[in-house]
Amino acid sequence: MKLILLQPQTYALYRDIRIWNGANPNQLKPVHVINNPRKEAFFQALKMYS
Repeated sequence: MKLILLQPQTYALYRDIRIWNGANPNQLKPVHVINNPRKEAFFQALKMYS
């Protein structure tokens, strides 16, 4: 298990991108587990510390 500290508003950006790509806003849930390489790349790019 690894803890990644993210910049403020990271989830809001992720949510906005998902909505822009066609996701239903009512179906989006906060990300607790990164379970695919695409999601990992997105959040790794926005982490606060290396």
